[in-house]
Amino acid sequence: GVYTVTNRMVAANSGLIHLKDSGKLQINRLMDGNGNLMGRLGISPADEPAVVTVDDDAEIQFESGISTMVYICNNHPGLKGVLNWNSSKTLAAIGTLAVGFSNGEGVLNVTRGTVQGGSYGLRIAQTSSSPVAKATARGIANVSGGRLLNANSWQNTSTVQGLVVGAGVPAVLADPGFMHGTLNVSGGAVTNMQGGAGYFAVGVGYARGEVMQTGGSIANAHETYPTVIGAFGGTGEWVVSNGVSSSVCDVYLGGITTNDMPNQPTELYKVARIDAACATGTLAVVDGTFAAGKAIIAGRDGAAKIEVGPKGSLTAASAVGVGMQAWGRCIGNHIHHGSGCGVVMWSVWSELASNELDHVMQKARDGGGLYGGQAYCRIHDNYVHDMWWPGLYNDEGGRDSIYYNNRFENCGWPIHMHATRRNVVSNNVFKSKGAMHLSFQGSGDCRFVDNKLYGPASMTNAVVVTKYVPNCAEWARNEVFDLQKDGS
Repeated sequence: GVYTVTNRMVAANSGLIHLKDSGKLQINRLMDGNGNLMGRLGISPADEPAVVTVDDDAEIQFESGISTMVYICNNHPGLKGVLNWNSSKTLAAIGTLAVGFSNGEGVLNVTRGTVQGGSYGLRIAQTSSSPVAKATARGIANVSGGRLLNANSWQNTSTVQGLVVGAGVPAVLADPGFMHGTLNVSGGAVTNMQGGAGYFAVGVGYARGEVMQTGGSIANAHETYPTVIGAFGGTGEWVVSNGVSSSVCDVYLGGITTNDMPNQPTELYKVARIDAACATGTLAVVDGTFAAGKAIIAGRDGAAKIEVGPKGSLTAASAVGVGMQAWGRCIGNHIHHGSGCGVVMWSVWSELASNELDHVMQKARDGGGLYGGQAYCRIHDNYVHDMWWPGLYNDEGGRDSIYYNNRFENCGWPIHMHATRRNVVSNNVFKSKGAMHLSFQGSGDCRFVDNKLYGPASMTNAVVVTKYVPNCAEWARNEVFDLQKDGS
């Protein structure tokens, strides 16, 4: 049968709504005080949790031609609302689907069927775009089957909109509160769809956002709006323990600037620069796959950390950018077979360690395995091999960085310092069957010390140090070994 209500359906005061078999809840329209035709499902508790469960082939439908909102605990501090979706049907919010909005705690459990956000996005712990008071919310979405979708978010210059996991307000209120959103995916599919203006944002503003994947698939399918993990003072964490994650567009990890954003939401974030350096983003691929269709840009306006386990796979169609502003970290990755640079790192106080870089720069004609202006950075314990363009390249303005315990094999041009100052290259191992170029073009006060170089007999011809070597303040204690015919 059909149960019909007008304007809104509210489960409150320990309320329980259970739809099963082929039952239907029909929500019709009513004009609100602003002249908008609205239909709302509000799971809004009073004293105890309110729970709505939809099983079997049951469904919740809204009258066509109206703006529809689904709020799982909206503006109820300290209380909890729950939606369990185990139906074969689709719950589609043409407007907002919010799990913990402004205040209170919301929980969404999807085990089959489809739950979909619309023009205002799918919001898991997000505050209003125009907050007037402190707001603290907790939103949790658990997907073990079925589909969780965001489609056709409209462009909004006052906030980040789309599939959002934890988004608060930066530097607008003296005491803005805190948003905490978590997306747990063990099966099924989560997708931010192409169409409209929707980011896949995790931890933005005064917020913490977490994506924890142990199975299934997660995708940002939008070609224009990027994936953002930690920005504007927020903390974002994306951990893949199993399953497949992907982003068609760029991935910004640990900061993004408004100039990088298609809709430039300057109204809400125009004073957020104060908190930008506090943003942190973590991407960990323990097992499974994370694939970026464009670049991974880490530390653009904050701190970033990338870690890949022995069974994990992290790929990007173009360069991995690390520490684009400050405090970036790229650790334990295998970056290989790319048309351009392996890692782009115009950065200060960043770290590149324990990575394997090979077979990059296959089409580009300027760059390297690592490329950029690195200042006060540590580059160590990396394995760089099988490339002709520079393996580690510090360009104009780079300074006071140290390169140690790196291993180079079959690199025609292992190190290139161009217009840099006071960099130290020490305790590295260079092995090549042919000539190696070690250059410090236009640089000053650099040091090349305590390294070991292995090459064919007549090392004088094998190592091409060129006229730029005198730019080193110290070239000392480097051991040279001739490669013998028997390979020793």
